[in-house]
Amino acid sequence: MFFLLMGGISMKNEAFVIGFMLMLIVAGCTEITGPEMDTSDVFIELQRPTAVNGYGKDGGIIIETAVSSRLVNFQFYNDHWYGLIVGEDPISWTDARVLAEDNGGYLVSINDQAENDFLTATYHNIPPGCGWKNSPIIGVCPALWIGLYEPSGEGSWAWVNGDPFTFSSWDTGEPNNAGDEDCANFWTSLPGVWNDDKCHLGRGAIFEFDSDPRIIDIVIDLHPGGESRSIQCKSAGSVSIAVLSTTEFDATSLDANTVRFGPTGTEAAERHQKNGEARRHVEDVNGDGLSDMVFHFLMADIGVDCTDVPPGEQSISIDVFLTGSTNTGANVEGEDVIELKG
Repeated sequence: MFFLLMGGISMKNEAFVIGFMLMLIVAGCTEITGPEMDTSDVFIELQRPTAVNGYGKDGGIIIETAVSSRLVNFQFYNDHWYGLIVGEDPISWTDARVLAEDNGGYLVSINDQAENDFLTATYHNIPPGCGWKNSPIIGVCPALWIGLYEPSGEGSWAWVNGDPFTFSSWDTGEPNNAGDEDCANFWTSLPGVWNDDKCHLGRGAIFEFDSDPRIIDIVIDLHPGGESRSIQCKSAGSVSIAVLSTTEFDATSLDANTVRFGPTGTEAAERHQKNGEARRHVEDVNGDGLSDMVFHFLMADIGVDCTDVPPGEQSISIDVFLTGSTNTGANVEGEDVIELKG
């Protein structure tokens, strides 16, 4: 009953909404609650960075920060990826923009009715508080920031990612600039309509990515079929690395042209090429019935040599990474250790 009433109340007057809700509670009504935000689909930590530390084992980007958020309800539509930002507190439009761009995305750009309908179906009537723990609006998520703003004063609406502003879905009477409202959001209580709002207010936000921001942890095996992880630093040959398939990851989905291997995961590419394309080597290297991918990298390209072995030492252990992406654009990373012998 409560949410039915909310559907007819203008969210412009938030003080009225809060007062109305408190009145219901004080009057002895049942406490207004909603379903808990399901964060089981959280795959990436989105944080405002001061320094990137590396990649987490859960696929998150580990970044030193004072603000931490999570991307949930991750969706794929029309070759783009979308997610809802949740965390401890609501976020301003400006902070949401910084957060998105620092993590390789941007506040969502809505270019036609079909995309607007998709977002409506995905993010309309989301759980209370936009998933934010400390939402100032009791029991309701008022709005989600989108990437539309006025960079040059009233009426100069533009998308943050540079898309042309050719489609709009404003609510009746909007945008009305009621008190210097230069940023737009997507109402969750009214299906598919937008509102101009004060950029400093705390809301939820929808992020969009042109490529899949996920980092999938993969299992790699140095010298597949053998137990030794040692490499002679004077070797002029190649190193074989297998990417192992599991019940959760199909190694044959890798785009061989994107795969790199070395101490940073950016050095060596597959040595076997045909017509400018990396050749694919598919075999079941560990006998588990799953097809794996085997890559071969020239020692000269990997980025390690005899100077890495400390004077007086016979060998040194070096962390190495294999990176790449799948045929659908998901990023992958695997880690192993080699023993470089002098």
